[in-house]
Amino acid sequence: MNRYAGRGLSVVGVSLDQGNGAEIARFVEEHHVLYRIAQPVARQPLPFPVQALSTTFLIDRRGNIANHYEGAVSENIPKANLNTLLTEK
Repeated sequence: MNRYAGRGLSVVGVSLDQGNGAEIARFVEEHHVLYRIAQPVARQPLPFPVQALSTTFLIDRRGNIANHYEGAVSENIPKANLNTLLTEK
């Protein structure tokens, strides 16, 4: 996904793990995660619906959910939608 960074793509992971973040930091290091990981504040709902883990959201430049995918997702599946979003002004 780094190849799209210059076209406006940002990738953010969201962890639902509780605690001080040590588990997240360990996961990021072990798996060489190259994007930011956000951790929602306890007892505050996420600003979007999550029905399954993992869930991938494509969010447009205006902040609207353009599409979402539940479960593990191959990079090829959302690529067409991603290219459409990256060409929007």
